[in-house]
Amino acid sequence: MDWEVFQRAQRQAGVTEDNPDTEAATIRLTWDAYQEFGWTQFSKTFRHELVHAWQYRRFDEADHGETFVRWTDPLNIA
Repeated sequence: MDWEVFQRAQRQAGVTEDNPDTEAATIRLTWDAYQEFGWTQFSKTFRHELVHAWQYRRFDEADHGETFVRWTDPLNIA
């Protein structure tokens, strides 16, 4: 898994992209969101995206459904 600082996002703090050919997930996080929300809130975004990366590896897709909620609810990171 890789991660990057994403400069162009305007409506989201983070995104996870999957490449099924290489089985690599890339988490992109925005610097603007970090500056606006600070580390405490932004770390939740990072953990949120880690759940999506896990979903891609385990299920070949990611969403905000049952498997997502199973991990994010106890961690309070949805």
